Amino acid sequence: MKALTIHPLSTHSKRVLFALLTCATGCASAASGSDPTVTALQAVSEHNRDRWEAKHCNDDDIESVTRTDYLLPITSDLPSPNNQGQAYLDIRVVKPVYRNHPGAPAYGSQCTPKGVVVGVHGRSIDSVTSFDAPYNDYSLAEALAKRGITSYLVNLLGTGLSSRFSLDNPCNTTKADQTNFLIPNPLSATCNPADPNVLTHTNAMVGQLDAVVDHAISETGVDAVSLFAWSRGGFVAGPYAERYPAKLKNMVFYAGNYIVAGGGVPVPDNPPPVPDAGVPGGVSSRAATLATWNSQISAACPGQRDPGILDPLWESLMDRDPLGATWGSGGVVRFPNPTLWGWNKKNAVHVTTPLLILSGLLDTSVPTAFEQQLYDDVASTKKVLVKMACASHYAVWEGSTVWAGPHSIVQRATADWIIGESFNGTSHGIFNVSNTGAISP
Repeated sequence: MKALTIHPLSTHSKRVLFALLTCATGCASAASGSDPTVTALQAVSEHNRDRWEAKHCNDDDIESVTRTDYLLPITSDLPSPNNQGQAYLDIRVVKPVYRNHPGAPAYGSQCTPKGVVVGVHGRSIDSVTSFDAPYNDYSLAEALAKRGITSYLVNLLGTGLSSRFSLDNPCNTTKADQTNFLIPNPLSATCNPADPNVLTHTNAMVGQLDAVVDHAISETGVDAVSLFAWSRGGFVAGPYAERYPAKLKNMVFYAGNYIVAGGGVPVPDNPPPVPDAGVPGGVSSRAATLATWNSQISAACPGQRDPGILDPLWESLMDRDPLGATWGSGGVVRFPNPTLWGWNKKNAVHVTTPLLILSGLLDTSVPTAFEQQLYDDVASTKKVLVKMACASHYAVWEGSTVWAGPHSIVQRATADWIIGESFNGTSHGIFNVSNTGAISP
């Protein structure tokens, strides 16, 4: 895939891009008289920057963290013909900026990253909100950048500012979602779906991830990348690791799904017939989105969730979905429905990529028992399972009044694993983190 010259997107530009992606085919070029890809992205041209020299720079020389948003053109192979063709993946790159030394003015531009990680989101929370939370020190990507790691946060098709295709029609949801969240805005009454198939499936998501991995390798010059997968992202990262081991340095599963999908249904070994009948996607209000997290907050864990984080998270979600922000009362989260297969023991026994698994003991969405089974099944010789007390499915956003909190363990453990494939001085074993942050075997 041809490398891209990357230009940042302002909030206004994001909304313009969204309008171009959701309008009828050709409207951008008709309106501007130019190639809509160039007009919208300002990001498709030959890049001519020099390769970073193969040397690492000191963390003490990191003076800031930079963020760059852009869209990566791909060809969609989603199962329904309604959702195929030209598409765009929403990407944010978060990386360190090194200060220049008076005696070596080019030093700052010649630092090779200590690691390059691709963040893979879950069902309904986009990667930018998930891994670059705009509140206090809760941004995982910023914490990694301060350790010399560059993050590529990708939103797969149907999520964030990526192409959403049939999800932009509010009728392409269940009647229950329409009644609960979309009437009277934007619907006045329930309606039948125009597209009778789920939006995506395992092969399509793995293919999109592969495009981003190739892009990140091309842009940074590394030989292989790390993956960080949250929740349903496990159903993408796991099959990817089985199919493309040479492209991976290591992986982190943070409450990453394994064996069982939503509703407790086991994931089949092989793909069922696709496209799969259903509705393309679902929607959720702010209250409904928070309900799962609310159920995993424990009174025995003071400070587990800072109330101040809720508004910034919701604002980030709405910023990544300008259309969803106008639906319902105060906006809705929109997410794609998938057909999933190929991530159980039959697959895990073929995965040899070094794997760190982080699990909150309060997590009822992806219980620790499933993560323990993944640890037992995976063939990696370097593997660590970390069980965190007073941590839920949302540990990346959780703190404590007693210590720095679960998010600090997620950040530190992830950086250590990406750089050196070690947790607490070892690359193999099971550890517990207490409600005071103490680590024990």
